[in-house]
Amino acid sequence: MEERVEHPSYYCSGIECIELLDSLCDGYEGIVAFDIGQSKYLYRCGAKKEEGLSSIEKAIEDIDKNIFYIKDIKKRKGLRVFSSKDKPSWLAQFIAREFCVNKPEEIHSYIESYISAFMCKSDSGIYIDVELALDSLIHIAEYYRNLRDTSIEAEK
Repeated sequence: MEERVEHPSYYCSGIECIELLDSLCDGYEGIVAFDIGQSKYLYRCGAKKEEGLSSIEKAIEDIDKNIFYIKDIKKRKGLRVFSSKDKPSWLAQFIAREFCVNKPEEIHSYIESYISAFMCKSDSGIYIDVELALDSLIHIAEYYRNLRDTSIEAEK
């Protein structure tokens, strides 16, 4: 039982999700850090099972949850939220690679864009590009919705 609580398989496809989210949230505080932490839904999409839902429907639900939390950042803080810490340029690629484990190749570039949205650089520092994060998630959701619709059509 302890393994399912502390280290569920859908959060451990490589480096544990909590470790990646710690790096992604570093430099952000309060509700923004919480909302970024909900990227766990993207990490686990396609891996967590739920009775009554197909794996595709569960993946869509997970992405929709992630979209909700990124929209919350936009509603509360706007389109750019600055970090209090600098982040190394290699970190986004590293986290994105881990988030792509066991995900369809077709969405890897969107996952990479989503993660990089949290580490944009300007003269003022590191910031979140909220629009890029949302756009990336919307494309991922569309991929899974098209996959679902195609499989429904094939069943007819």
